[in-house]
Amino acid sequence: MNSNNNNNKFFIEIPPNISKYGVISGQAFLVGAFIAFYCKHYYLSFLSFILYVTTMLYWRRMYQVSYIKFADMFIAHSMILLVTIYYAIYYFKPKYRNIWYYFILVLATVYCINEYIYYCRTAKKYNETEFNVVPLDYTNKDSEEREEEYYRVVLTHCLFLHIAPVTIYSYCALGSL
Repeated sequence: MNSNNNNNKFFIEIPPNISKYGVISGQAFLVGAFIAFYCKHYYLSFLSFILYVTTMLYWRRMYQVSYIKFADMFIAHSMILLVTIYYAIYYFKPKYRNIWYYFILVLATVYCINEYIYYCRTAKKYNETEFNVVPLDYTNKDSEEREEEYYRVVLTHCLFLHIAPVTIYSYCALGSL
């Protein structure tokens, strides 16, 4: 199961020496849980703590396909929806609600672009088609370029999907008290 064979869907997607940044930035979810609890956003506090646990489990060894990856993504999406549909509407002041909504647009855009670039640079089958929307060079396994791609995708993800959502939520929630 620990094989790095591309034919095996259970291979480790990002090497542990790089995925450790996800473990470090994932600490933001624990901070977010305490801030949500302080703001009396108890459902969000609970979900944030669960996300912290799943993030620690997933990012310490990132398999391409796993139950913990699915759980981590499901909880993260649920939290974004909970804040956007419930807390932003009923608890945030209008100024902070708008900040949150603009941030969600930025977050979704960055996430999609980051995943698209990562897929293009690491999936050989994509680069062999004639339908490349944006021509991006494929990076060979175990190359310096692939390692740089891993760093780029992980650091972008950590900044925009771990640290920034907790920071913006905290700013909006505490500002709305």
